[in-house]
Amino acid sequence: MYEASGSVTVLFAGGGTGGHLFPSMAIAERLGDDPQPPAVHFVCSDRPLDGRILSEAQLGYTPSPVKPLPTKLPQVPGFLKSVWAARRQAKRLIKQMDVAVVVAMGGFVCGPVVSAATALKIPAVLVNLDAIPGKANRWLAKSCQQVYSVYDTDVIGYGRQVALPLRRQCVGPNDPTEARRLLGLDPDKPMLLVTGASQGATSINKAMIELASREAFRAVMSGWQILHLAGEGNDAPVREAYQQAGLADAHVQAFSNQMGDAWAGADLAISRSGAGSVAEAVANRCPSVFLPYPYHKDQHQRHNAKPIADAGGCIILDDAIEPAPNADRLIGPLCDLLSDPDRRSSMRQALEPLSHADGAADLAADLLRMLHRSR
Repeated sequence: MYEASGSVTVLFAGGGTGGHLFPSMAIAERLGDDPQPPAVHFVCSDRPLDGRILSEAQLGYTPSPVKPLPTKLPQVPGFLKSVWAARRQAKRLIKQMDVAVVVAMGGFVCGPVVSAATALKIPAVLVNLDAIPGKANRWLAKSCQQVYSVYDTDVIGYGRQVALPLRRQCVGPNDPTEARRLLGLDPDKPMLLVTGASQGATSINKAMIELASREAFRAVMSGWQILHLAGEGNDAPVREAYQQAGLADAHVQAFSNQMGDAWAGADLAISRSGAGSVAEAVANRCPSVFLPYPYHKDQHQRHNAKPIADAGGCIILDDAIEPAPNADRLIGPLCDLLSDPDRRSSMRQALEPLSHADGAADLAADLLRMLHRSR
Protein backbone atom coordinates (compact mmCIF):
# COMPACT_ATOMS: atom_id res chain seq x y z
CA MET A 1 0.00 0.00 0.00
CA TYR A 2 2.83 2.39 0.85
CA GLU A 3 6.49 2.41 1.86
CA ALA A 4 7.11 3.08 5.53
CA SER A 5 9.90 5.50 6.30
CA GLY A 6 9.64 5.35 10.10
CA SER A 7 11.21 2.63 12.21
CA VAL A 8 8.22 1.97 14.49
CA THR A 9 5.20 -0.18 13.70
CA VAL A 10 1.48 0.20 14.24
CA LEU A 11 0.08 -3.28 14.86
CA PHE A 12 -3.57 -3.83 13.94
CA ALA A 13 -5.46 -6.73 15.51
CA GLY A 14 -8.77 -8.03 14.22
CA GLY A 15 -10.24 -10.29 11.60
CA GLY A 16 -12.57 -13.17 10.92
CA THR A 17 -14.66 -11.04 8.56
CA GLY A 18 -14.02 -8.18 6.18
CA GLY A 19 -16.02 -6.04 8.59
CA HIS A 20 -13.11 -6.12 11.04
CA LEU A 21 -10.33 -5.95 8.46
CA PHE A 22 -11.49 -3.21 6.10
CA PRO A 23 -11.69 -0.43 8.73
CA SER A 24 -8.17 -1.22 9.92
CA MET A 25 -6.97 -1.13 6.31
CA ALA A 26 -8.62 2.30 5.95
CA ILE A 27 -6.69 3.65 8.94
CA ALA A 28 -3.48 2.18 7.54
CA GLU A 29 -4.21 3.85 4.20
CA ARG A 30 -4.43 7.26 5.89
CA LEU A 31 -1.28 6.61 7.95
CA GLY A 32 0.46 6.14 4.61
CA ASP A 33 -0.37 9.74 3.69
CA ASP A 34 2.00 11.03 6.37
CA PRO A 35 5.40 12.27 5.11
CA GLN A 36 7.04 9.80 7.51
CA PRO A 37 4.56 6.94 7.74
CA PRO A 38 5.06 4.20 10.30
CA ALA A 39 5.24 0.57 9.29
CA VAL A 40 1.98 -1.35 9.68
CA HIS A 41 1.31 -5.02 10.30
CA PHE A 42 -1.89 -7.00 10.84
CA VAL A 43 -2.68 -9.84 13.21
CA CYS A 44 -5.76 -11.54 11.76
CA SER A 45 -7.64 -14.81 12.15
CA ASP A 46 -6.51 -17.98 10.40
CA ARG A 47 -9.60 -17.97 8.18
CA PRO A 48 -8.68 -18.01 4.46
CA LEU A 49 -10.71 -14.85 3.77
CA ASP A 50 -8.42 -12.75 5.98
CA GLY A 51 -5.27 -13.85 4.20
CA ARG A 52 -6.83 -13.32 0.78
CA ILE A 53 -7.99 -9.78 1.60
CA LEU A 54 -4.66 -8.70 3.08
CA SER A 55 -2.56 -10.42 0.41
CA GLU A 56 -4.50 -8.71 -2.37
CA ALA A 57 -3.87 -5.38 -0.63
CA GLN A 58 -0.15 -6.25 -0.34
CA LEU A 59 -0.21 -5.79 3.44
CA GLY A 60 1.92 -7.78 5.84
CA TYR A 61 0.00 -10.04 8.19
CA THR A 62 0.35 -12.85 10.70
CA PRO A 63 -2.55 -15.28 11.28
CA SER A 64 -3.26 -15.76 14.96
CA PRO A 65 -3.86 -19.26 16.34
CA VAL A 66 -6.57 -17.96 18.70
CA LYS A 67 -10.03 -19.51 18.36
CA PRO A 68 -13.42 -17.81 18.84
CA LEU A 69 -14.99 -17.77 22.29
CA PRO A 70 -16.28 -21.27 23.06
CA THR A 71 -19.99 -21.97 23.09
CA LYS A 72 -19.71 -25.46 24.65
CA LEU A 73 -17.81 -26.69 27.70
CA PRO A 74 -15.65 -29.26 25.86
CA GLN A 75 -14.28 -26.43 23.69
CA VAL A 76 -12.84 -24.51 26.65
CA PRO A 77 -9.46 -26.33 27.02
CA GLY A 78 -8.68 -25.91 23.32
CA PHE A 79 -9.70 -22.26 23.45
CA LEU A 80 -7.45 -21.54 26.45
CA LYS A 81 -4.54 -23.29 24.75
CA SER A 82 -5.06 -21.16 21.64
CA VAL A 83 -5.15 -17.97 23.73
CA TRP A 84 -1.80 -18.68 25.35
CA ALA A 85 -0.23 -19.58 21.99
CA ALA A 86 -1.62 -16.37 20.44
CA ARG A 87 -0.34 -14.28 23.35
CA ARG A 88 3.19 -15.72 22.98
CA GLN A 89 3.04 -15.04 19.25
CA ALA A 90 1.91 -11.44 19.82
CA LYS A 91 4.70 -10.75 22.33
CA ARG A 92 7.29 -11.98 19.80
CA LEU A 93 5.80 -9.78 17.07
CA ILE A 94 5.68 -6.68 19.28
CA LYS A 95 9.35 -7.10 20.20
CA GLN A 96 10.58 -8.01 16.71
CA MET A 97 8.72 -5.22 14.92
CA ASP A 98 9.29 -2.41 17.42
CA VAL A 99 5.55 -1.94 17.83
CA ALA A 100 4.71 1.48 19.25
CA VAL A 101 0.93 1.08 19.49
CA VAL A 102 -1.63 -1.70 19.07
CA VAL A 103 -4.95 -0.90 17.40
CA ALA A 104 -7.62 -3.43 18.37
CA MET A 105 -10.51 -3.49 15.90
CA GLY A 106 -12.69 -5.76 18.02
CA GLY A 107 -13.46 -9.45 18.07
CA PHE A 108 -11.78 -12.60 19.31
CA VAL A 109 -8.41 -12.00 17.59
CA CYS A 110 -7.71 -8.90 19.67
CA GLY A 111 -7.66 -10.30 23.20
CA PRO A 112 -4.24 -12.00 23.19
CA VAL A 113 -2.64 -9.09 21.30
CA VAL A 114 -3.89 -6.47 23.77
CA SER A 115 -2.87 -8.72 26.67
CA ALA A 116 0.64 -9.03 25.22
CA ALA A 117 0.85 -5.26 24.69
CA THR A 118 -0.23 -4.62 28.28
CA ALA A 119 2.46 -7.01 29.58
CA LEU A 120 5.11 -5.19 27.52
CA LYS A 121 3.78 -1.72 28.47
CA ILE A 122 2.85 -0.88 24.87
CA PRO A 123 -0.22 1.37 24.52
CA ALA A 124 -3.34 -0.09 22.92
CA VAL A 125 -6.44 1.59 21.56
CA LEU A 126 -9.80 -0.01 20.79
CA VAL A 127 -12.03 0.88 17.85
CA ASN A 128 -15.55 -0.39 18.56
CA LEU A 129 -17.44 -0.73 15.29
CA ASP A 130 -20.93 -1.89 16.24
CA ALA A 131 -23.81 -0.16 18.00
CA ILE A 132 -23.79 -2.79 20.77
CA PRO A 133 -20.25 -3.77 21.82
CA GLY A 134 -19.69 -7.52 22.05
CA LYS A 135 -18.21 -9.38 25.00
CA ALA A 136 -14.67 -9.16 23.64
CA ASN A 137 -14.86 -5.38 23.21
CA ARG A 138 -16.29 -4.85 26.67
CA TRP A 139 -13.34 -6.73 28.10
CA LEU A 140 -10.80 -5.05 25.82
CA ALA A 141 -12.00 -1.56 26.74
CA LYS A 142 -10.74 -2.08 30.29
CA SER A 143 -7.18 -2.65 29.06
CA CYS A 144 -6.93 0.03 26.37
CA GLN A 145 -5.59 3.56 26.90
CA GLN A 146 -8.10 5.05 24.46
CA VAL A 147 -11.46 3.75 23.25
CA TYR A 148 -13.16 4.95 20.07
CA SER A 149 -16.69 3.98 19.10
CA VAL A 150 -18.56 4.43 15.84
CA TYR A 151 -21.82 4.55 17.77
CA ASP A 152 -22.71 6.49 20.87
CA THR A 153 -22.64 3.90 23.65
CA ASP A 154 -22.14 3.93 27.39
CA VAL A 155 -21.54 0.18 27.55
CA ILE A 156 -17.77 0.62 27.21
CA GLY A 157 -17.83 3.71 29.38
CA TYR A 158 -15.54 6.31 27.91
CA GLY A 159 -15.48 5.93 24.17
CA ARG A 160 -14.86 8.88 21.86
CA GLN A 161 -17.25 8.77 18.92
CA VAL A 162 -15.81 8.65 15.39
CA ALA A 163 -17.17 7.79 11.95
CA LEU A 164 -16.49 4.25 10.78
CA PRO A 165 -13.14 4.16 8.93
CA LEU A 166 -13.66 3.56 5.21
CA ARG A 167 -11.05 2.89 2.57
CA ARG A 168 -11.05 5.42 -0.24
CA GLN A 169 -12.14 2.73 -2.69
CA CYS A 170 -15.35 2.31 -0.65
CA VAL A 171 -16.57 5.74 -1.71
CA GLY A 172 -17.47 5.93 -5.39
CA PRO A 173 -18.08 8.80 -7.80
CA ASN A 174 -20.82 11.32 -7.08
CA ASP A 175 -22.31 10.52 -10.48
CA PRO A 176 -24.10 7.10 -10.44
CA THR A 177 -23.79 6.77 -14.21
CA GLU A 178 -20.01 7.06 -13.93
CA ALA A 179 -19.97 4.45 -11.15
CA ARG A 180 -21.98 2.03 -13.29
CA ARG A 181 -19.64 2.63 -16.20
CA LEU A 182 -16.66 1.77 -13.97
CA LEU A 183 -18.45 -1.47 -13.03
CA GLY A 184 -18.86 -2.38 -16.69
CA LEU A 185 -22.64 -2.06 -16.47
CA ASP A 186 -25.14 -0.04 -18.48
CA PRO A 187 -24.51 3.51 -17.22
CA ASP A 188 -28.02 4.70 -18.12
CA LYS A 189 -30.06 1.92 -16.48
CA PRO A 190 -30.99 2.09 -12.76
CA MET A 191 -29.33 -0.55 -10.62
CA LEU A 192 -30.40 -2.67 -7.66
CA LEU A 193 -27.45 -3.77 -5.51
CA VAL A 194 -27.83 -6.96 -3.46
CA THR A 195 -25.04 -7.74 -1.03
CA GLY A 196 -24.40 -9.81 2.06
CA ALA A 197 -21.04 -8.12 2.70
CA SER A 198 -17.70 -9.92 2.37
CA GLN A 199 -19.04 -13.43 3.03
CA GLY A 200 -22.43 -13.14 1.36
CA ALA A 201 -25.75 -13.86 3.08
CA THR A 202 -27.44 -17.18 2.43
CA SER A 203 -30.93 -16.09 3.47
CA ILE A 204 -30.77 -12.97 1.27
CA ASN A 205 -29.56 -15.05 -1.68
CA LYS A 206 -32.45 -17.49 -1.23
CA ALA A 207 -34.95 -14.67 -0.81
CA MET A 208 -33.81 -13.17 -4.12
CA ILE A 209 -34.11 -16.56 -5.82
CA GLU A 210 -37.67 -16.76 -4.52
CA LEU A 211 -38.44 -13.19 -5.61
CA ALA A 212 -37.14 -13.93 -9.10
CA SER A 213 -39.85 -16.57 -9.43
CA ARG A 214 -42.62 -14.02 -8.71
CA GLU A 215 -44.29 -12.12 -11.50
CA ALA A 216 -44.75 -8.92 -9.48
CA PHE A 217 -40.99 -8.63 -8.88
CA ARG A 218 -40.10 -9.45 -12.47
CA ALA A 219 -42.57 -6.83 -13.72
CA VAL A 220 -41.21 -4.02 -11.55
CA MET A 221 -37.62 -4.93 -12.50
CA SER A 222 -38.31 -4.15 -16.15
CA GLY A 223 -35.84 -1.45 -17.09
CA TRP A 224 -33.57 -2.19 -14.10
CA GLN A 225 -30.31 -4.07 -13.78
CA ILE A 226 -29.11 -6.07 -10.76
CA LEU A 227 -25.64 -6.40 -9.29
CA HIS A 228 -25.79 -9.28 -6.81
CA LEU A 229 -22.74 -10.12 -4.66
CA ALA A 230 -23.58 -13.60 -3.43
CA GLY A 231 -20.44 -14.67 -1.54
CA GLU A 232 -17.76 -17.23 -2.30
CA GLY A 233 -19.24 -20.41 -3.77
CA ASN A 234 -22.81 -19.07 -3.72
CA ASP A 235 -22.99 -17.25 -7.04
CA ALA A 236 -23.91 -20.11 -9.40
CA PRO A 237 -27.42 -20.92 -8.07
CA VAL A 238 -28.32 -17.23 -7.87
CA ARG A 239 -27.14 -16.64 -11.43
CA GLU A 240 -29.10 -19.66 -12.66
CA ALA A 241 -32.29 -18.48 -10.92
CA TYR A 242 -32.10 -15.05 -12.53
CA GLN A 243 -31.47 -16.60 -15.93
CA GLN A 244 -34.44 -18.95 -15.58
CA ALA A 245 -36.61 -16.00 -14.55
CA GLY A 246 -35.64 -14.11 -17.68
CA LEU A 247 -33.84 -11.34 -15.77
CA ALA A 248 -31.19 -10.89 -18.41
CA ASP A 249 -29.67 -7.80 -16.82
CA ALA A 250 -28.78 -9.54 -13.53
CA HIS A 251 -25.03 -9.64 -12.92
CA VAL A 252 -23.98 -12.07 -10.19
CA GLN A 253 -20.52 -12.13 -8.63
CA ALA A 254 -19.09 -13.81 -5.56
CA PHE A 255 -17.33 -10.67 -4.37
CA SER A 256 -16.33 -7.22 -5.60
CA ASN A 257 -13.25 -5.11 -5.03
CA GLN A 258 -15.21 -2.09 -6.29
CA MET A 259 -17.62 -1.63 -3.42
CA GLY A 260 -17.48 2.15 -3.65
CA ASP A 261 -18.58 1.98 -7.28
CA ALA A 262 -21.21 -0.64 -6.41
CA TRP A 263 -22.83 1.50 -3.71
CA ALA A 264 -22.45 4.73 -5.69
CA GLY A 265 -23.94 3.16 -8.81
CA ALA A 266 -26.96 1.72 -7.02
CA ASP A 267 -30.32 3.46 -7.00
CA LEU A 268 -31.40 1.04 -4.27
CA ALA A 269 -29.68 -1.68 -2.23
CA ILE A 270 -30.66 -4.78 -0.26
CA SER A 271 -28.03 -5.57 2.33
CA ARG A 272 -27.06 -6.89 5.71
CA SER A 273 -26.47 -4.12 8.22
CA GLY A 274 -23.02 -4.79 9.54
CA ALA A 275 -21.34 -1.56 10.58
CA GLY A 276 -19.22 -1.46 7.42
CA SER A 277 -22.15 -1.98 5.08
CA VAL A 278 -24.18 0.72 6.81
CA ALA A 279 -21.25 3.15 6.65
CA GLU A 280 -20.67 2.45 2.94
CA ALA A 281 -24.35 2.97 2.16
CA VAL A 282 -24.29 6.29 4.02
CA ALA A 283 -21.02 7.50 2.48
CA ASN A 284 -22.38 6.82 -1.01
CA ARG A 285 -25.87 8.12 -0.16
CA CYS A 286 -27.52 4.88 -1.28
CA PRO A 287 -31.16 4.26 -0.24
CA SER A 288 -31.22 0.80 1.30
CA VAL A 289 -33.35 -2.03 2.61
CA PHE A 290 -31.43 -3.61 5.47
CA LEU A 291 -32.04 -7.16 6.68
CA PRO A 292 -30.01 -7.49 9.90
CA TYR A 293 -28.26 -10.81 10.55
CA PRO A 294 -30.94 -12.76 12.41
CA TYR A 295 -28.78 -14.97 14.65
CA HIS A 296 -27.09 -12.33 16.82
CA LYS A 297 -28.65 -12.41 20.29
CA ASP A 298 -28.00 -8.71 20.84
CA GLN A 299 -29.35 -7.78 17.38
CA HIS A 300 -26.50 -5.30 16.97
CA GLN A 301 -26.98 -5.11 13.20
CA ARG A 302 -30.50 -3.77 13.74
CA HIS A 303 -29.07 -1.15 16.08
CA ASN A 304 -26.37 -0.32 13.51
CA ALA A 305 -29.04 0.65 10.98
CA LYS A 306 -31.50 2.32 13.35
CA PRO A 307 -29.96 5.84 13.25
CA ILE A 308 -30.11 5.73 9.45
CA ALA A 309 -33.73 4.57 9.50
CA ASP A 310 -34.56 7.33 11.98
CA ALA A 311 -33.03 9.85 9.57
CA GLY A 312 -35.13 8.48 6.70
CA GLY A 313 -32.28 6.96 4.68
CA CYS A 314 -33.21 3.28 4.89
CA ILE A 315 -35.85 0.80 5.96
CA ILE A 316 -35.19 -2.20 8.21
CA LEU A 317 -36.93 -5.54 7.74
CA ASP A 318 -36.60 -8.65 9.90
CA ASP A 319 -34.87 -11.56 8.18
CA ALA A 320 -37.37 -14.43 8.37
CA ILE A 321 -34.57 -16.84 7.27
CA GLU A 322 -36.81 -19.04 5.11
CA PRO A 323 -37.05 -17.95 1.44
CA ALA A 324 -40.83 -17.67 1.02
CA PRO A 325 -41.53 -15.66 4.21
CA ASN A 326 -38.56 -13.42 3.42
CA ALA A 327 -39.84 -12.81 -0.10
CA ASP A 328 -43.29 -12.06 1.33
CA ARG A 329 -41.78 -9.40 3.61
CA LEU A 330 -39.58 -7.92 0.91
CA ILE A 331 -41.85 -7.77 -2.09
CA GLY A 332 -44.17 -4.97 -0.95
CA PRO A 333 -41.59 -2.44 0.33
CA LEU A 334 -39.15 -3.39 -2.43
CA CYS A 335 -41.63 -2.97 -5.28
CA ASP A 336 -42.80 0.33 -3.78
CA LEU A 337 -39.24 1.68 -3.70
CA LEU A 338 -38.31 0.36 -7.14
CA SER A 339 -41.31 2.13 -8.66
CA ASP A 340 -41.02 5.40 -6.70
CA PRO A 341 -38.04 7.55 -7.76
CA ASP A 342 -39.24 10.47 -5.64
CA ARG A 343 -39.09 8.40 -2.47
CA ARG A 344 -35.64 7.10 -3.33
CA SER A 345 -34.52 10.68 -3.97
CA SER A 346 -35.88 11.72 -0.58
CA MET A 347 -33.98 8.88 1.11
CA ARG A 348 -30.79 9.90 -0.70
CA GLN A 349 -31.23 13.50 0.48
CA ALA A 350 -31.68 12.26 4.06
CA LEU A 351 -28.27 10.58 3.86
CA GLU A 352 -26.47 13.68 2.57
CA PRO A 353 -25.77 15.34 5.96
CA LEU A 354 -24.40 12.04 7.33
CA SER A 355 -22.03 11.23 4.48
CA HIS A 356 -19.02 13.48 4.91
CA ALA A 357 -17.19 12.40 8.09
CA ASP A 358 -13.79 10.71 7.63
CA GLY A 359 -13.21 8.42 10.60
CA ALA A 360 -10.10 6.87 9.05
CA ALA A 361 -8.36 10.25 8.78
CA ASP A 362 -9.38 11.21 12.32
CA LEU A 363 -8.05 7.98 13.80
CA ALA A 364 -4.84 8.10 11.77
CA ALA A 365 -4.21 11.66 12.99
CA ASP A 366 -4.64 10.57 16.62
CA LEU A 367 -2.29 7.60 16.13
CA LEU A 368 0.36 9.80 14.53
CA ARG A 369 0.14 12.19 17.47
CA MET A 370 0.67 9.24 19.81
CA LEU A 371 3.70 8.13 17.81
CA HIS A 372 5.21 11.61 17.71
CA ARG A 373 4.85 11.94 21.49
CA SER A 374 6.62 8.63 22.00
CA ARG A 375 9.62 9.52 19.84
